[in-house]
Amino acid sequence: MAEFAAHKSFKASAEIKEIANAKDAQAIARKYERFQQAELTSVTARARSARQWQRFEEEKDQFPNLTWIRTRSATPRELHAGYVGITLPMNHEFWQSNQPGNLWNCKCDWKTTDAPVTNAPGKIAPPARGLEGNPYTTGELITNKHPYYRIGADEAEMIAAETPILIRRLMTKSVLESSLRSITVPQTIIVEGVKVNIKVGFSRAGINHFAHDFHDNPGYKNLLIGELDKVMVKSTFEKSAKSYHIDNEMVPNYHYFSIDILGKTWYLNVREVIGKGQNKYILHSITEYIK
Repeated sequence: MAEFAAHKSFKASAEIKEIANAKDAQAIARKYERFQQAELTSVTARARSARQWQRFEEEKDQFPNLTWIRTRSATPRELHAGYVGITLPMNHEFWQSNQPGNLWNCKCDWKTTDAPVTNAPGKIAPPARGLEGNPYTTGELITNKHPYYRIGADEAEMIAAETPILIRRLMTKSVLESSLRSITVPQTIIVEGVKVNIKVGFSRAGINHFAHDFHDNPGYKNLLIGELDKVMVKSTFEKSAKSYHIDNEMVPNYHYFSIDILGKTWYLNVREVIGKGQNKYILHSITEYIK
């Protein structure tokens, strides 16, 4: 996935470099943000299909066939409609090139069964470019046939790393705001020697800090787009301190967490905000040191 992210960064950067003003550049960044949701949905679906296939292998002595199940979507596409209800042996060649998740945003499913085999579909819908092959067999969630792949991975990372700072900020901030502001992640702080479980959320201010201040390598920053929640989860609690904003009674404390990235220690500063009934914890910034 890191290689895919590098190619995507290069493709988006190349488009934005042709734009003369920030407004149009933001529109391109938002376009790739929309793509990201489809990519996330499809990668998740293919990872699920691969895990399912592993379980299918364990069940095949009892349930030797697979059945295609109708999509959960309220507005199903016709491309996979002809597959619904087909039942074929697990070793049938059909399953090596056709699986739930081989079209963008596909929400179809499959299951093992001992039901009788049906005829294979007469009309085959080709997989979307980049979603070819059975991911369990190939080990690939996205293949190098995806349209992003136009140059070598090393060159893509190098060019992404040289992307002008305005472009980096537009892309990173736009995508992060969309993917993070609606979620929280679990963490633990220590208050007077007692572990306290908290939920850490994300704000526009914290995302701005990440997009503008974190890390000198923009190519690496782009690879972390949408991963800030995982960074927060993997970080280690260091200490708490009273807020240095003495005029803001709504923020009594800050909590500091550390994480090593590329051989360097970074600190995630979480702001505690007084709320109704329960305080909230919001990632405020990522810094090279703590006060």
